[in-house]
Amino acid sequence: MKFPEIWIKKFFKKKTNSKSIKDILNKNGFETKNYWHFSVKKKFFHLKIKQIFNKTYKYIVYYNNKKKEINIYNNNKYIHKILNNNNLYCTKQCIKKNVIFNILKKTSNKENLYFLYQNKQDIYYINQILQTHNIFQIKPPNNRIDCHNILGIARELCCLTNTKLHIKKISINKTKKSDNYFSLEGKNYKNYKYIIVEIKNLNKKISKNIKYKLDYLNLINNDILLNIINYIIIEYGQYIYIHHLELPFLKNKISKTYLHTKIHKILKKKLSKFQIIDKHFAYQKTTKLLLIAPLLKTKFIKKINKKSKLFSYISNTYNKIQILSLKKIIKILKKHFSIQKISSFLKEPKKKNNTINLYFDDVCHILGFKIKKSIIINILKNIGCVFHKTNPTYLKIIPPKWRKDLNIKEDLVEEIIRIYGYNNIPNISPKTNIIITKKITWDEKIYNIKRLLIDQQYKEIINFHFSNEKKEILVNKKKLFIYINNPLSNDISILRSSLIPNMLYTLKYNLQRQNNRIKIFEIGTCYLKTNINKIKKIHNICAMVCGYKNIKHWNIKNNRLFNFYDLKHDLEYLIYKNNNIKTLDTEIALLPFLEEKKNLNIKINNQNIGYLGQISKKIQKKLDIKYPIFLFEINIKKCLSYKTKKNKFLFYKYPLNKRDITLIINKNILINKIIQKCLSLNKLITDIYVINTFNNEYLNIKNKKNITLRLIIQHNKKTLTDKNINTIIINCKKKLKKIFHAEIT
Repeated sequence: MKFPEIWIKKFFKKKTNSKSIKDILNKNGFETKNYWHFSVKKKFFHLKIKQIFNKTYKYIVYYNNKKKEINIYNNNKYIHKILNNNNLYCTKQCIKKNVIFNILKKTSNKENLYFLYQNKQDIYYINQILQTHNIFQIKPPNNRIDCHNILGIARELCCLTNTKLHIKKISINKTKKSDNYFSLEGKNYKNYKYIIVEIKNLNKKISKNIKYKLDYLNLINNDILLNIINYIIIEYGQYIYIHHLELPFLKNKISKTYLHTKIHKILKKKLSKFQIIDKHFAYQKTTKLLLIAPLLKTKFIKKINKKSKLFSYISNTYNKIQILSLKKIIKILKKHFSIQKISSFLKEPKKKNNTINLYFDDVCHILGFKIKKSIIINILKNIGCVFHKTNPTYLKIIPPKWRKDLNIKEDLVEEIIRIYGYNNIPNISPKTNIIITKKITWDEKIYNIKRLLIDQQYKEIINFHFSNEKKEILVNKKKLFIYINNPLSNDISILRSSLIPNMLYTLKYNLQRQNNRIKIFEIGTCYLKTNINKIKKIHNICAMVCGYKNIKHWNIKNNRLFNFYDLKHDLEYLIYKNNNIKTLDTEIALLPFLEEKKNLNIKINNQNIGYLGQISKKIQKKLDIKYPIFLFEINIKKCLSYKTKKNKFLFYKYPLNKRDITLIINKNILINKIIQKCLSLNKLITDIYVINTFNNEYLNIKNKKNITLRLIIQHNKKTLTDKNINTIIINCKKKLKKIFHAEIT
């Protein structure tokens, strides 16, 4: 739609700028453009300035009609700007000789325009003309068919700015009730309103006001009645059909059945072809016209919008607009023609309106924040809703007839927040109570552990719960064997106390078949004797690694064997994924089937979970295995049942600082204990890394080792200075000397 600003101000009479109207519509989904199209020839005279004289008068203008030049007497420098721009204009009303004038300044397209005026009436006249040159180009949303006309856009502006819509009442002197009056009944006719008008002198020209508006939108036509209909469609959005009544006259009486059938044929057949006026319309000196205002459906409007530009202005009509548009046509016809008779309007039967129950709690629940009840009621009144019932808890609402998009409570809530303003929504994070309805079962936990190990390229194996003496001696003593009464064979005569023996024989079996790279694990139950000579069940997981780290490939030249730290990495990965733990506690173990230097107990909160290490060389020779074997065995229940507090993960904005410390300590002291002690000394020490370990003949004699640690120091709220960092490191060195008797270099 494209139209001047003055067309809206017929219904919307609030004093606002064109920019504010543009901003209001753009915020609410209307694509609006505003530009200035100024034409000088029609309404204004362009004046040329001849001379300027310095006198005490305000403005004295001498105007020459032939040359259209003026002489201005003034003492102000403001008039020199006019000389440079040469944009001085005057209306026909203001042209007089030897009269004091004022100058009005206006801007259009970043140019200054100057107008001569004498009184406030002249300013009003100039502004009214200039408003016709201030043009809006608007595209309403697809769901707002009611805003495809000027009245609909004005209604929307009044709703958004909380002002009243100005519609003048049109009064018509009706003829007395005669035989021309009908009250149609039945389902087919309840959505239509009609008038019968008798007119003379149809060949008269159309008025300038209607012609200017239609010419502006390129909708002017030679037919007078068609131009009048187009004018009403643009303003009110009401589609009107005009039909010439060729009625049989019997003492000026019209048959009721004939009129019923006539309207039925017109609205069924003619509207399907989108004709406004009948092709066989005969212009005579006197004629009777049937004016019909139907209530159109949205499907019909969309079909019309695709075919012609004119019908893009049509929208859903309702009772008041139907009557108002018909009255407006009669008023325009009275100006153009001489009307003899006007029949009464159709009285339509009442319909049951669609009612919606809107609870205040539902509005707050959908939006996520509270709005006052008084604000909600005012917004719904501005939209045009009627309140059937009002309670402190809910409202029973009848939506307006012109808003076909308001059918459920969610539509009303959407309108409330749109008019309330999206910028007024408070910036509050939502609070929700997350409730876990289902607990993770034991089978699901074991399945997650299996998936983690399979991701690390491990393969699962399954063995019997039984073993024999040859296998069990590798791990356990004969005193602790649990024998079975009446076994099927000697190979399955003992209950297993560990998963390791059976796994070692499966590993040997695979190595003999030229598998140089093996990563296997098993989950199962083990059986132990207690002091009371009772059997205890334990659920364990055991993993083994042997052979080369990578698969043989032509691109890999230096393929190394698995070592102790590869298996430790996999164990840490498994525990950290199931528990919120940063570091594991370890102690030196003295298990006979593991190597002395590579033999550790694993702890969490001073509780033994299992062990980690390398199998002794004696067992390796018995089994005739070339490669070193590394393994860990853990109690699953102790590992999964362990619970810790949730760690707060901080995102540091400020830079981190690194400092290195070298220590000479006893070989028996574990590095993990030194790291934990340093982390507990100060909160600013976020992390510690081991950079290097060094051994020498001189250090081996003294039973000592050399370690270099890197401390990472960082603050969450400020950047640390050198003084702050140095104090932390000095305190750390002093306490390491006292506790571990370390020599710091």
